[in-house]
Amino acid sequence: MQQKSKKIVLMMFGFFAILILILIGRSFLVPEQATMLSHLKSDLKINIDIKRASKNLAKLISIPTITNKAKKEFIEMHDLLSAQYPRLHKTLKLRKVNQYSLLYHWPGSNKKLPPILFLAHMDVVKVGIAEQARWQHPAFSGFIDKHSIWGRGALDDKAAITSLFESLSYLLKMKFKPKRSIYIALGHDEESGGRQGAVEIRKLLEAKKIKPLAIFDEWSGVFAGNILKVNKAVALVAVAEKGYLTVSLEVEGETGHSSKPPRTTAIDRLSRAIAVLNRKPMPARLTEPVKTMFERMANEMDFSSRLVIANTWLLESLLLKELTKQSVSNALVRTTFATTVFKAGDSENQLPLNAKALINVRLLPGIRPQKVIDYIKKLVNDPLVKLSIKLPVSEASAVSSFTSPLYRVLETSIKQEFEDALVVPGLLIGASDSRHYHSLGSPIYRFRAFRLNQKDIRSVHGINERISIKNLAHSIRFYVRLLLNIEKSQFMF
Repeated sequence: MQQKSKKIVLMMFGFFAILILILIGRSFLVPEQATMLSHLKSDLKINIDIKRASKNLAKLISIPTITNKAKKEFIEMHDLLSAQYPRLHKTLKLRKVNQYSLLYHWPGSNKKLPPILFLAHMDVVKVGIAEQARWQHPAFSGFIDKHSIWGRGALDDKAAITSLFESLSYLLKMKFKPKRSIYIALGHDEESGGRQGAVEIRKLLEAKKIKPLAIFDEWSGVFAGNILKVNKAVALVAVAEKGYLTVSLEVEGETGHSSKPPRTTAIDRLSRAIAVLNRKPMPARLTEPVKTMFERMANEMDFSSRLVIANTWLLESLLLKELTKQSVSNALVRTTFATTVFKAGDSENQLPLNAKALINVRLLPGIRPQKVIDYIKKLVNDPLVKLSIKLPVSEASAVSSFTSPLYRVLETSIKQEFEDALVVPGLLIGASDSRHYHSLGSPIYRFRAFRLNQKDIRSVHGINERISIKNLAHSIRFYVRLLLNIEKSQFMF
């Protein structure tokens, strides 16, 4: 019996020794960064007039195109773009959509080739009165110093408009004639949902039976390594976007004098429901783009992180446990709930008749809105808490290919401009106009060619938003590279 027990212990020891060797071995087999496409030259010299581009952007910033408020300001911006880029407006076809959005079309010589579509938006979020005093330069000044262009919309999203127009103007100057048509769609209400701009542009494209080869939109960028805890800069291309759903929870209670309250008021009941949702969020899981993102960053991480990432077949729960500790990484692996509105009483000595809260939900790819509703109902488990959906609802996008020839061209274009950066696919945890173009059935890649640090990220929708002049130059050159590289790679797709 003793001999048999000894054999079992030795077998177990051997099993765990082999398992450890497998885990360690796999940590050295994480995927390497893809090599750049050999037929695309990386030594292209792109000489741009960055002073002119900076001044053009500053003038765009100075127009307060505040979402859901501006009207004449959008017309002013249309006129300014025409004045800044007369040759472009003479060459490209322009159509105004729903009065304020713009759709540009540069016809290609080969009508059989599907076009490419670039998205950007002209509107910006407002700057509150309390915020204004904290800005280093006025929010709509378009102030330029030695390093940056300042103002609301500098990063989100007017620099993209200037970059696109500057890159096309550069190509026009070089006598470039595209084989494949190029579209640029500029929405006027992205910050308030995109229903009047992006949706109407998409309907127009659908009516014309236009299915782009690819759609390129905002978000993401080239992040400093310390932000993602890796040893190199990381160029993150969002190949999917989380869904958007707002759930209303409402409770009818008893009104009356606060001196004789019932055991449970409407506020108590609603607060209890919200507390349950906070305590028991939906399960975390790794989606394919997020898993691949970590795998491609693993070689630039410490050994313990690399060990876990290379062995998610066994250690996924450990990785998820770590990721859910921080708000940003938690959002990458979980359908999140955020209470954004709570309304109840308005008098300190009167019990409110009802209480209402809005829960903003961001859905992981693969999670349908109905699954979220069922989850909340089961968890709250209170018939007196009435649940309804606030429109609009956007399902999570499909995951665009990050192994296709087209993605390889995009990857190569990024590496040509940012030689030190890892290029990885990822998931957009916010929302963009691109969600309104899902029905076109085209792959969507969300990337802006900006190097971003923590200050830059905080400034978007915040205080002291600005873009460095270097970043503006990066962005212009990137679009030139991407357009030329797609043109040179027609044989691939």
